[in-house]
Amino acid sequence: MDEVTVRAIDFDTLEFASSMKGWELYSWTNGDDWYYSLLPGTNSLKTIEIVLFQPYIVIGEDSLKKMISCLPKGEEIAWISPEWIEKIWGETYEGFGIPAKKIQEDLVEFCRVNGYIMNIA
Repeated sequence: MDEVTVRAIDFDTLEFASSMKGWELYSWTNGDDWYYSLLPGTNSLKTIEIVLFQPYIVIGEDSLKKMISCLPKGEEIAWISPEWIEKIWGETYEGFGIPAKKIQEDLVEFCRVNGYIMNIA
């Protein structure tokens, strides 16, 4: 997998507009770190290049929670599973996946408590 550039994000000023088709969350590992890429949902399929080289990529669950908090309340987030990636992209990509069940549950609960809807696709 190509090296991903993670840009500094000012969460105090970041504000996303509502996405009519919700949001797509992609996750992958690099060493011991989990990376998260949040993209607006669209009718088009995302390519690996779009997922990896867009401005809203963070490392770790705390940063992901901060980024999610910049979404308007009520937004829906589809966390894209490895099965979905294989089905749509036609192959699996090393590192792409979803963290351990405890982290999944923590993030789903964070969303529920804070007015977001997260589902694993």
